[in-house]
Amino acid sequence: MSNLSTYTTVLFANALVCSIPNKFSAQMRLHLPPILLLPNRRLVYSAMLLFSLAVFYKIFIGTTADELSTVVRSATAAQDFKQAETASSNRRSFTVKDGDFLKDGEPFSFHAGMAHYWRRPPQYWEDTMIKLKALGLNTLQTYISWNLHEPEPESYDFEGALDFAEYFRLAQKHRLLVIARPGPFINAEVDQGGFPYWLKRLNPEMKLRTHDPAYFQYVTRWYEKLLPIMKPFLYANGGPIILVQIENEYGSYHACDQQYLLDLRDLTRKLLGPDIVLYTTDGPNATRIACGRVPDTVTTIDFGAGADLADVTKIFRESVPVGPLVNSEFYPGWINHWGRDWNTVPFEPVVKSTEELLRINASFTYYPLVGGTNFGFTVGANVYKGQFLPGTTSYDFDSPVSEAGDLTEKYWKLREVFKKAGLVPEGDPPLIVSPKGKYGPVLLKHAGSIFANLKNLSPSDLVRSENPVSFENLNHPYGFVLYRTTVHRKFRDPAVLSIPQLRDRATIFVNQKVVGVLGRTSGLTDVNIFIRPGQVLDILVHNEGRITVGDMTDDAKGLGRIVTLQNETLTGWEQYPIRLPSYPVKDPRPLDLADAAVVTPSDWNVPSFFTGTFESRPARDVFLRMDNWAQGYAFINGYNLGRYWPAQGPQMTLFIPGVFLSSTEANVLQIFELSQAPSSAADCVVELTDEPVMEPKTVYRHRASYANTPIL
Repeated sequence: MSNLSTYTTVLFANALVCSIPNKFSAQMRLHLPPILLLPNRRLVYSAMLLFSLAVFYKIFIGTTADELSTVVRSATAAQDFKQAETASSNRRSFTVKDGDFLKDGEPFSFHAGMAHYWRRPPQYWEDTMIKLKALGLNTLQTYISWNLHEPEPESYDFEGALDFAEYFRLAQKHRLLVIARPGPFINAEVDQGGFPYWLKRLNPEMKLRTHDPAYFQYVTRWYEKLLPIMKPFLYANGGPIILVQIENEYGSYHACDQQYLLDLRDLTRKLLGPDIVLYTTDGPNATRIACGRVPDTVTTIDFGAGADLADVTKIFRESVPVGPLVNSEFYPGWINHWGRDWNTVPFEPVVKSTEELLRINASFTYYPLVGGTNFGFTVGANVYKGQFLPGTTSYDFDSPVSEAGDLTEKYWKLREVFKKAGLVPEGDPPLIVSPKGKYGPVLLKHAGSIFANLKNLSPSDLVRSENPVSFENLNHPYGFVLYRTTVHRKFRDPAVLSIPQLRDRATIFVNQKVVGVLGRTSGLTDVNIFIRPGQVLDILVHNEGRITVGDMTDDAKGLGRIVTLQNETLTGWEQYPIRLPSYPVKDPRPLDLADAAVVTPSDWNVPSFFTGTFESRPARDVFLRMDNWAQGYAFINGYNLGRYWPAQGPQMTLFIPGVFLSSTEANVLQIFELSQAPSSAADCVVELTDEPVMEPKTVYRHRASYANTPIL
């Protein structure tokens, strides 16, 4: 066969693949040429099919040159095909020269919004793009969270809510560029900063975020899977990606391993090609910048609204005399933790800082523009001044676009700034404020204690051992494990039960009656208990999220290595991993719970499940309010909405996306209450309302000056 016919066969096959519905061809489309990744690509496919058929006819049947020319002219008349030709030409380039970004040879500044794909359901991704574009921004920024994509070694997931390739396609459809941040460490307030939980199981001694081969071999394997998926989306290949980050705020990490950064840079370039522009970001501090920057990459910094721009610029230029000035994380709000006031940042400093950055033609990214939600067990925890602080389920961040996707006053004030700068697209944008549901109260009934449901939720996972086994070594990434042992001798009353290495919260039972609660947040690791020979000691351990940034060397979840009773080590343990869905869920179904025909008064004080139903016609976004409850997790139709903890605050409601609800069948709401349910069945009620509640609130002020900033 001639070269022409061979090429035509490949072209025809590619076009045919792209005509197949997405759910059948998602994996095949990952490896198609960039010309096929353009928005409005159906016209491109049609043109390619016409062209291929014409050439086939010419080669194998025979047709005149004029007839073939007519077919080709007809196909290339489509505007999208012309765009595809331009996109695939050698003129597409994104480079850095003389201190400026150059896009296709012209000076360029990006104005970006961070929006993490996993924090909004995929049905809302396009809404994110529309609101980002309508604000006047030209770029989408997102992390890629390793732990979600490789939940177990070499078991990968790039579908549904984790299909970031589709996320990139939608960005390009809306003429947005993309900044990709693949880590491997990302922080992002996610569990273990985005590292898979199993890393430490494979080798507890590995040194994370260093060139230690025990660690870097897994980074290499992950990148060899991840980066080839990203490569077709690079700007030079016709895609939207203009920048890729190396690591993340590495200058704040104690290791300061330059060989690691060089190895990571070289691995990235090897897999993405030599032309990709790589960058680093760190706080505006000379020591951090020196530790975090990498030769032959762009150095950037991050700082919040209200910072003294002259001060920040001076610090940056003392370390980086030449190069684009970029605020890679421009904070319009701030993160939140359970037990702390809800942080808010007024729009005034955000507007002022935006105006200043535009005035000097700097590039910047709002972190985040759209915060979203930490569904399931995805959220991590921080340690501040020695105190363990689990993150809230809501990642609203007081960002310009709310957790539910609504436009805030901050958004509209910023849009005025971009409009004055001539950056807002002409015409009225299709900005949709989704109507909220208000489905009223839902009465829940008791569906059995943790003990009544143990067989259903831990059907075949019992593990026996002499000493307690960690979550990691139980192959159990998140949630809960029930530890059980039997006391065989008499102890003094009361005896001190001590769990010095507890990670993170423990409910203590003697013969299935609660006798105490210990917790990392409270700092309590000892409790006095009364227990007799032959009685069963149960300890329900709650993993409240792995540390997201800083020292991760001692964060294995569970009871730790030693549990003592009156200074005597307890042995002979049974472990029951509690199998609850996290996020995303492939096939969401309500939990299979016990039928609790008879519930005693004492059951209300034991961690228990509750269930109820309600109708949502039509199905709309709604907020679950649980004022009468203490803490636990909520599930709707099998989706894990995340943790509620109104007893601690400040988050008093959980966001339920309307796409998790049904408009035709009754919705099943299930609650796993950990502390204490309402005092009676009549009070066992939750409310489905149309507004979020976060209280109490406080005004968070970002640092104005970064001179003499301490190193973490």
